[in-house]
Amino acid sequence: MRILISCLSLLAILATGCQNKKEQTTPDKDQTKTVENKPEEEVKETPTTVPVEYEQKVQQTWNFGISAVTNCVKKQVAKTQQKGLTGYIIIEGTIGKSKYPQDLKIVKKSLKVDNIEKCIVDYLKDLEFPTWGYPVKYQHNYSLNILY
Repeated sequence: MRILISCLSLLAILATGCQNKKEQTTPDKDQTKTVENKPEEEVKETPTTVPVEYEQKVQQTWNFGISAVTNCVKKQVAKTQQKGLTGYIIIEGTIGKSKYPQDLKIVKKSLKVDNIEKCIVDYLKDLEFPTWGYPVKYQHNYSLNILY
């Protein structure tokens, strides 16, 4: 019984204490901000990935470029007489708007072969990709193992 009386007393104290503390839910005039609603087309962000229906074709197109990369490396290796060459090249280009890749460049490489960048970019710029209407910056890795 004592517990019941204690609980009721506590509830009565809480109820009377809360009556005096009404919160203001309407902001003051100087605290309000006007928010502009943009048209739906402005709000949409351009996707940054290849559409699913084109992923396989894009991958196949990049893979066709391995022979060009290998030829460039072999030409340069023949000049320098290097033996047992293993490594990778990561190339980056923008695809999607044009059938040919734009802004091609080698962004990273582990191959210790000098002056192969221009040769590789010159060959790969002629790869023909599908288009879907917006640009995607894409990186592709070519791994090489050339033994002489």
